[in-house]
Amino acid sequence: MDACPSPGPRRPYNFFGILDDEDLDALNSMALEATSSNHTIWLSHYPSSIINTDHQRLRNIMSSSLAHVCGHLHTLGGFVPNMYGRQPGGRLELELGDFRFMKMYRILALDHDLLSFADVELGQWPVVLVTNPKDALYLLPSHEPTDRIRQSSHIRILAFSPYGISSVKVWVGGRSLVAQHVGGGLYTVPWDPADYAHGLHKISVGAEVREQGL
Repeated sequence: MDACPSPGPRRPYNFFGILDDEDLDALNSMALEATSSNHTIWLSHYPSSIINTDHQRLRNIMSSSLAHVCGHLHTLGGFVPNMYGRQPGGRLELELGDFRFMKMYRILALDHDLLSFADVELGQWPVVLVTNPKDALYLLPSHEPTDRIRQSSHIRILAFSPYGISSVKVWVGGRSLVAQHVGGGLYTVPWDPADYAHGLHKISVGAEVREQGL
């Protein structure tokens, strides 16, 4: 979704994005084409709040999507390191720290139609992302089949390192478990979701890097 002004002035004159009626028509066509897909994720430089446009129409176009990933405000100079929000209708709006100065990038994963993500600093290893169960803070029951968590048989984790991963351990509900390597970056641990059906529970993951022993 390109909301950059044209012609594009230098900052601070490019603080606001813009989407005119023609742009919205094009976005609506894209949204209609994607209706046969399981999910839609929008990507733009500008967050929706500072795009000069018909906001009600833009919200309607994006209403069925899981998330809008963006930047521009990034972390507000470090004052808001995780600038994540939930827009009317339920979709997530997820800003990412800039790559130029903060060297941040994002990993997105869809696991059985449930979206998980991790924001990572370049050069930070290992990289770990739990894809099931999904973080309760970002559950989208109106957009995702969240009941699949209750029906799942395994905790699923993605873990990466250029040095190789020697082991992945999981702590949940006071129990320590060792994950099995399935292939690639995927690791799993058998579990019974019924054991954690009530209240909030913390899950922690530790990945040991083969050569560095971290």
